[in-house]
Amino acid sequence: MPISASRGDDWSRRQFIARAGTLLVLPQGLRTARELRCDVAIVGASFGGVAAALAALRNDQRVILTESTDWIGGQVTSQAVPPDEHAWIESFGCTRSYRAYRDGVRDYYRRHYPLTEAARASAQLNPGSATVSRIAHEPRVSLAVLEAMLAPYVSSGRLTMLLRHAPLRADVERDLEALAADVEEAAAQVLTRGKGD
Repeated sequence: MPISASRGDDWSRRQFIARAGTLLVLPQGLRTARELRCDVAIVGASFGGVAAALAALRNDQRVILTESTDWIGGQVTSQAVPPDEHAWIESFGCTRSYRAYRDGVRDYYRRHYPLTEAARASAQLNPGSATVSRIAHEPRVSLAVLEAMLAPYVSSGRLTMLLRHAPLRADVERDLEALAADVEEAAAQVLTRGKGD
């Protein structure tokens, strides 16, 4: 059933949710901004882009994270590719952030899914029971966990996520003191990074 929008369009539920998602991520004052300022601009909210954003945010940087699609997380979310991990991942060989992500996936299943008692108690729960990954899971779970990891920074205003934004060009002036990137969106935005801003 179409939902009537204020400008007279009829939106499907899927279109409404897609458009509402941007409103939830981008604060009101930034929706109409022509220029945004940050310390670090990250183009592409893939798994690596999210990890880079978390590292910068933990070091008190203001971050703008752009993503050309509706979902952050890259292959683990939008392409349903399980994490490619080494055989010793349960014991060692990953960063604190990646361990928090893996624990978050398992905790999400324990809190929101009907599991057997044995599965719920398993420290090494593999929700998808796949052999390709020790933590095979649904893309939406990965998305929820990544968004939860970023949520404190979004709510504090230190992270601005721009979904459905793709850079068109980047200009660099004065030895990387300023970076401007036009992005393709209804109200084109300019990202600016400046020393000491």
